[in-house]
Amino acid sequence: EIRKPKIEDAESIIEHKIKVTKENPDTLATAIENQEPDLEDQINKIKNIGENDLKLVALDGDTVIGIINMFHDKRHKFRHIAQFGISVQHKYAGHGIG
Repeated sequence: EIRKPKIEDAESIIEHKIKVTKENPDTLATAIENQEPDLEDQINKIKNIGENDLKLVALDGDTVIGIINMFHDKRHKFRHIAQFGISVQHKYAGHGIG
């Protein structure tokens, strides 16, 4: 299943980020070791996805196995710039998910 994230996905999103970072340490812009994975912070990120932003999760059952996102810069002069990211766990790569 691929859909927009729900609040109840927050913990699985954190687990996914940790797993992907261990599999590919250079995958995320900020290494997970330099972050404190915080459930409340992840819940707030889900709640505050902007109307011009995109975040989707790929699931195997209730487990997040992939994420795609695109976030626009909020600064007026840079609104035309967006960051794009995609991550899929190794086990699921090559199966048409990302």
